[in-house]
Amino acid sequence: MFIKIFTFLFAVISGYLTIFILPSMTFDDLSFFITALILNPVRFFIGMIAFIATVLAFSYIIRSLIESRKTFVIDIVLFFSFLLLMKFSVLVTLLLVVFSIVFGVLTVNDVGKSRSDEVDS
Repeated sequence: MFIKIFTFLFAVISGYLTIFILPSMTFDDLSFFITALILNPVRFFIGMIAFIATVLAFSYIIRSLIESRKTFVIDIVLFFSFLLLMKFSVLVTLLLVVFSIVFGVLTVNDVGKSRSDEVDS
């Protein structure tokens, strides 16, 4: 349980850093966003490292939620953390949510699959 709490705090803090390290991104100013990233590659690199760390941490939490199926409180806290990050930047948070859910679902172990199915095939 301590590992999940630490992972959750790490994900929220690195998500916050991702939002504030990357230049502000809106649907209208995509050219400004790309230009700002090209002209400052160190900021882009640090922002992408923080983005990947956030996606991996949130996907670990989502994967453990899918596998355990009995953590209603963690679901609510995860939802409110996404709302908190969305307060700062909607577009970056939506990207974090989409990538985290996709990666979390892709890395789920087959919970319903038994050992006898693996031996027979």
